[in-house]
Amino acid sequence: MRRGKLGDMEPSDLLVIPGGALAVKAETPDTLTVAGLLVVFDEPGTANRDLAGEYFTAGTYLGPQAAKTAPFEIEATFNHGFAPDVRLAPLCEHEYAPLKVQRTDAGMMAELVLNLRDDYEAMLADLARQGKLGWSSGSASHRVRTAGDGEIKRWPLAEGAITPTPCEPRTSATPVKAVPLSAYAAKARAHDAGSLSARVNRVAQALNALDQYDLYTDRYVVWTMVQDVYEDTVVALVRRGDEERHYRIPYTDDGRAVTLAPSSDWTEVERVVSYDDVAEALKAFNDEQDTLAALRSIS
Repeated sequence: MRRGKLGDMEPSDLLVIPGGALAVKAETPDTLTVAGLLVVFDEPGTANRDLAGEYFTAGTYLGPQAAKTAPFEIEATFNHGFAPDVRLAPLCEHEYAPLKVQRTDAGMMAELVLNLRDDYEAMLADLARQGKLGWSSGSASHRVRTAGDGEIKRWPLAEGAITPTPCEPRTSATPVKAVPLSAYAAKARAHDAGSLSARVNRVAQALNALDQYDLYTDRYVVWTMVQDVYEDTVVALVRRGDEERHYRIPYTDDGRAVTLAPSSDWTEVERVVSYDDVAEALKAFNDEQDTLAALRSIS
């Protein structure tokens, strides 16, 4: 998906550009503050361009607040809310403190306070101490404009993300799902494609595509939830209005996406729950530990 050029009004997805390095600024017993350049300014003619030949300058429009010297806040995310590994999904869904951003001569300086009492944020703090994290800014692609020589004219800041340090820190803006993360992320995706947790995630994504939300009534018309996943079928709760039913739904899985059978092939079932031994259940699956293990593997 290409980025809209100057004067082009084609909408698409969120675009992102990796920023500068993330460094530890201050630490207390309960918090760790990290900071660095979210957006790096260059000079026309001598710009350190990305692989697409594009660059920011002090004249790039980054939004009304960014034009001032006073600090302002934007949302902070992990990897722009997209999990490179299913085990990192809790980090992407986690709500962080607001990201404080302020204009400087070198670019837009970002500062984030991590809560060391939170397990996930404490793990990010450890990675920050090791220099394994970086910044990435995000903007809505239909608002982005780039001049013919590669100068980015408009990039209204939508969010700032903490990401594993990319191999090429100045890669071009790409749809967020294609942002380079680390050699580990690619290996993890390939390794986990056949795992049970990855399959459950793909099944859940396929079911979520069936959900229907009515903005006028502010409620779901159709809402689904995974109950049990088997090799070629899923038992799902389907709520239509106030009516809830369980169905056994056949599916196919190619390792990248799940395709559900048409509704005519669904079988209504009564869900019966049985409880396994607690020790065995804990041994089989522990979301938090899986996530922390994935974080420790980032290199």
